[in-house]
Amino acid sequence: MKPGLSSRSLQPTRRAGLTHLLRTEMMKPVVWLWLLCAPTGAGGALVGAMRTGVPVMLGRVYTANDRVTFIDGNNLMATRKVTKGRDALAAQLSGCRGREVVVVFDGKVGEQASTSGTDPVVVVTRGGAEDGSYERETADQWISRELERSSKSCAEVVTGDRVLRRVAHACKAKCINPAKFWRRYLPRLKGLKNDYANEPKKGTDA
Repeated sequence: MKPGLSSRSLQPTRRAGLTHLLRTEMMKPVVWLWLLCAPTGAGGALVGAMRTGVPVMLGRVYTANDRVTFIDGNNLMATRKVTKGRDALAAQLSGCRGREVVVVFDGKVGEQASTSGTDPVVVVTRGGAEDGSYERETADQWISRELERSSKSCAEVVTGDRVLRRVAHACKAKCINPAKFWRRYLPRLKGLKNDYANEPKKGTDA
């Protein structure tokens, strides 16, 4: 014991330390249960980061006032007649009105996660280490996590992947078929094509 300090004067400090310890130990099971039960969401991402030591790249959190379209980039490029290549596809997706477009590409082995651009926002996921020291994150996983973190009513998802479509439906997000998006939806977002689907046919009353 330090000179000038009595055992009585140390009691509040001891109590405070014990209280902090109890709170910390009691909360550990709760925190870990939340982390382990969210494999595709923010919890799963944090677990992966703790296991590998590789930082997790999180996007912005969208609210009900935001309008955003998440595009599964590799899935869209696999669609017939769609522009190939990351840069070329991103250029074709620019100029959309009224929504923020986020195109997400699967990172290649050894490629680091990155975000660039604003029209559209281009995300490349973590490609994983060549020596296997940490795992890759797919575009599907990245989009799934962002859907769970953001408001459920503001997002659209362009993908043909069945698993990602199920996640989107569970999050109340609208799913758009890649071929339909490329042929019909994208031109309308860019103001190049009007939508006359709801107009009355010629020769009929409105």
